Parts: sequence; C-alpha cells; structure tokens
Amino acid sequence: MTKLIIIATGLAATGKSTHLKALTKTMPNSVYMDKDDINAELGQKFDAASEYYRTVIAPQTYQIMIARAKESLSSNDIVILDGYFGNKLTASTVNELFLMSGVNVAVIYFHSSAAKQQLRLATRNDPRDNDKIGDKYLPYRCSHLSDHVRELAQVPHLFINTEEDSSLEQNIVSINDYATQCISAKTQLSHKIIQRKITEEEAQISAEDFQILLKQYEQYARFIKTHEDADKFPFWSAPKDALISAPSSHSIAGPCGPGYGF
Repeated sequence: MTKLIIIATGLAATGKSTHLKALTKTMPNSVYMDKDDINAELGQKFDAASEYYRTVIAPQTYQIMIARAKESLSSNDIVILDGYFGNKLTASTVNELFLMSGVNVAVIYFHSSAAKQQLRLATRNDPRDNDKIGDKYLPYRCSHLSDHVRELAQVPHLFINTEEDSSLEQNIVSINDYATQCISAKTQLSHKIIQRKITEEEAQISAEDFQILLKQYEQYARFIKTHEDADKFPFWSAPKDALISAPSSHSIAGPCGPGYGF
C-alpha cells in the first residue's frame, strides 16, 4: 500500500495548525507532527528571531521531524507535517521524502491576506510572533512570500485560501480530495532557482490575487524546465541568461508574448 506524507507550508497565523489538526481527525491511521512541539523538546519554543535558533535549533528541528516522519510510516499510513516548509521544499533533506519508494507527497499551501494575518497575529498575542509585528511585519511578509514563490513554483501543491474562518470544513474536504488523488512529485521537481522578490504592494494583495501570481510563476518554472530539456536544439531555446531570473513584476508579458505575464 502506498503511504502518504502531507507537508504544510504557509506563513504564521494562516491556519495551518487549525486545518491540520482537523484534517487528522478525518484520516484514519494518520499521525500529526508539529514543529513547535519539537522546538519545545529542544528547549527553544519561542525565540525564533535569535541567531542560535536560526543556525542550530531550526535545522535540528526539521531534521528530527523528517526522521520521525520516515519512522512513523512503518506504523502509520499517513504522516502530517506542520511547519514552515515554504523555503525548504527543494532542500536536500526535504527532497528525500519525495524520493522515497512507495510514498506519495502532498504539499498544502495555506495563505491569507496581510490584513487577515495581522488580525490573527494580534488575536493570539503570542511571544513567538514578536519578529512579525509592528515595523517588522511587512519586511517579514515580503521576505517569506518571496521564498514561497521560489519554492512552490517548482513543486506541485494545493493552494488553500484561509481568508474566511468559516471555510475550514470545505477546505478539509478539498485537502482530503487532493491527498486521495495526489501523484508523487518525485519526478516533477524542477530544482531551478527562480529569484523573485515580492514587493510590499504584492505582499498586501488579496489571497485570490496571490494565487494567480503563484500560478504564473509555476508556468514560468515549467517554461524554464522545458527549454533546458530542449537545449540540444539551440534554435528552440532562449539564451541561458534570459532564463535564470524571473521578471521583476508579474504584470509584464512573459516569454510566450503579451497576456502570458509572469
């Protein structure tokens, strides 16, 4: 029987844990793993802004989580990982999951508008969010969304709009459907770094518009991969230096002409 690993991605306070805990209840023989629980085991639950956390605790946390996920597949059919995987999906440690024999991987991306995220951050008033509030908020959001666009453009995923709290039940249905039908992404990863800096204006667009932006960059990643595969036919390919960096704005025309804009 094919096993399943569900990887959650998304910013803080976008509903990842709320959705995944509810999802676990609908999936027999599944196990839920939370990055914050492992942080607590390592003695660094809240100080996510510290250098020690970034260089020591965070890498250890994800290494432990992935090791436990692999071990858990021997006794569980489904492993659900709750963490900040938005900048790690093509990293070698995470990529090991995509390459496992007999295991499918479903990536779920949770997203809400800046206004909704700020409201949720204020409501939960958690010390671990001190690096995401006030003047730090927009730089934080822009930086992380830039990472998300880069990674998610290369990895098949399901986009979940968490703007409305009332959509939880329907979102769980959508995730279950996607998990049931998902095809392992192990042969679909592009591994092509696409640098894309999200502007403050883009960071504050609606969840629906951000989903459109993300889809456009998925097309861009496929465009790059297709042309790399066709490099043995030079007259089919754009110059290498034209393919390395994504356009600076999704509003301009893409390589297929006006209207395709990335």
